[in-house]
Amino acid sequence: MNKEPQEFKRIVILGAGESGTGAAVLGRSVGYSVVVSDSKIIKEEEKELLQKIGAHFEESGYNFERLRQTDLVIKVLGFQKMRLSSSHLDKWG
Repeated sequence: MNKEPQEFKRIVILGAGESGTGAAVLGRSVGYSVVVSDSKIIKEEEKELLQKIGAHFEESGYNFERLRQTDLVIKVLGFQKMRLSSSHLDKWG
């Protein structure tokens, strides 16, 4: 069964770090309505970028009603910076 790709008009991105705001920029560039949501306080530079591209955001928790009413929810898995010592590098040869 061949299906046409589903059109997503409203997306919510969970995670407002570098990866989440990058996903928001991509979504807005193709015309999606984007809300970025984070359980923590969003950094000011991320807020400024989201405002500049016309994305909405919420911080310090998630609006579960909004999640139910959206077309697509994206959970962004960022990464934490890790200090590498010579012992870490030795494990990789």
